[in-house]
Amino acid sequence: SKKRDFIYIDDVSNFHKMITEGKVSPGTYNLGYGKNYSIKEIMQMVDKELNMKKEINYQPNKEFEAEENLADISLAKNQGWAPSFTIQDGLKVMIKDIKNNFDFIKSKF
Repeated sequence: SKKRDFIYIDDVSNFHKMITEGKVSPGTYNLGYGKNYSIKEIMQMVDKELNMKKEINYQPNKEFEAEENLADISLAKNQGWAPSFTIQDGLKVMIKDIKNNFDFIKSKF
């Protein structure tokens, strides 16, 4: 049930590019998608994309883990940045890349 705010790496890279181009004012910024998802939701998306069902091996909670985190991306958005990949789109690109570039996985799908 714990939720995290996931972001596709290209969105982070795009913000870094804006920094190097001088398009971002100095400061501290949070990057994320602006919506959080549970690991169960992520696994359901992956299962759907791979057309398979994997069981989730739940582990006991760690005392120090937050129940939820959600990035406040308003400062980055005020600089003209916004995430361009939904979680679903990011997973699709990542899964396609893994399937195309890793021989040991190619044989399984």
